[in-house]
Amino acid sequence: MMRRCAVTGAGGYVGSRVVRHMRAHGWDVLALTRQHDAGRPGAVYYSLEGDVPREGLQGVEALVHCAYDFRPLARRDIWRVNVEGAARLFKAARQAGVQRIVCVSSVSAYDGCQSLYGQAKLAIEQEALDAYGLVVRPGLVYGKDAGGMLGALNRVMASAKVVPLISDGSWMMYLVYEDDLCDLICRLCGMNGAQKPRVITAASSSGKSFRELLSELARAHGNNPVFIPVPWRIVWLGLRLLETLGIGVGFRSDSVLGLVYPVPQPSFRELHAFGMKFRDFSPTLLK
Repeated sequence: MMRRCAVTGAGGYVGSRVVRHMRAHGWDVLALTRQHDAGRPGAVYYSLEGDVPREGLQGVEALVHCAYDFRPLARRDIWRVNVEGAARLFKAARQAGVQRIVCVSSVSAYDGCQSLYGQAKLAIEQEALDAYGLVVRPGLVYGKDAGGMLGALNRVMASAKVVPLISDGSWMMYLVYEDDLCDLICRLCGMNGAQKPRVITAASSSGKSFRELLSELARAHGNNPVFIPVPWRIVWLGLRLLETLGIGVGFRSDSVLGLVYPVPQPSFRELHAFGMKFRDFSPTLLK
């Protein structure tokens, strides 16, 4: 009999990769998603703002929580949707007898983080740990046809001749190849017996500065752009103004805070305890 897991945020970049990987490794996966494919075989509609669908946890052995709604901008709305939604989900999972909860967070979540995204993820982590779950903090996720921030950066660096660089771009970025991340999540879901709640940083320990990352992406496309440093507060204020006016440009002011106030030094102790070492970033893995 196939083991069964449920994956929230199955329509997003990371969630869709987790679904594909788990199915390839013999799991019966129920995709919980608010995307257009909800209702298809193997998929159920789920929104963080609503209750957990009863059929979404029936016979489920492991729950992987990848969903996060980026649409709310105010703190109270972010907490109402994402933090309270996660708390309802984990409670329902425990009541349904789900044996393993794996919460996909972010390296942006750490004590003292400045971004609302990082603070919300930190609060969600605590909800997961309180439910005896395991927390995975991925770095910047990349892979073939990458989505998210790395995918957007790659598209820009393919052709841009002039690139505004927030401050000097010296802050460190930690990256994780999508297959490595999915392999870790699959292993965590398949573990037998009780596991202590823990936080696992999922990324290569070899970080790159933001400027180095952009340069490598550009070179992979045969591009050689000119970087123009821009004070981060100007970028942040400009984006805040656009958000106030209801104008979206695909990059949020809160993301600027996440960039200029990155995690000081992530710990890879828990990752190494699993005997895993993630591959270092290479632009060739985007193709």
